[in-house]
Amino acid sequence: MAASIYELESNILKTLSHPARIQILECLKDNKFCQCEMGPLLKIEQYNFSRHITALKTAGVLRTWKEGVRLMFEVTDPCVYDILNNVQELLKLRIKTEKELVSF
Repeated sequence: MAASIYELESNILKTLSHPARIQILECLKDNKFCQCEMGPLLKIEQYNFSRHITALKTAGVLRTWKEGVRLMFEVTDPCVYDILNNVQELLKLRIKTEKELVSF
């Protein structure tokens, strides 16, 4: 049986729901990086880094390729940043609302 659109959307959102994965995507926003550079840059242990990269690739958010011996990473579609930006805007609104409630 084919997955519903809701299940597919949910899988992408679940993939984006880990702080380390958001950190990886933000790092790749304006850059392409090698695996050997990103792990230490983000201070993520190699095992965990590989696990998060695999999850992002499986969800279709990230692509990898080899340049010689270097494994490179790139976001497949920049619209993923629209999702992250919308979440940031939602958080800003929430913080503003909470500040207004506290000031009463």
